[in-house]
Amino acid sequence: MQNLEILPGQTSPLGATAHHDGVNFCVFSKHATAIELLLFDSPNAPTPAAIFKLHPQRHKTFFYWHIF
Repeated sequence: MQNLEILPGQTSPLGATAHHDGVNFCVFSKHATAIELLLFDSPNAPTPAAIFKLHPQRHKTFFYWHIF
């Protein structure tokens, strides 16, 4: 996987939103204390190609976890 620039992302819209320079991911969770984003090379891949741990101070706003 190429070298990716990880940014905090936005709180909306929910889900995965493609942009010309990347993808914003946003998840709502009232009770989560940690979230990881797993990316797979294909739908049938047995293991993720990349795992990104979202940090509450950088990737969380109220109950919204987000990363770009």
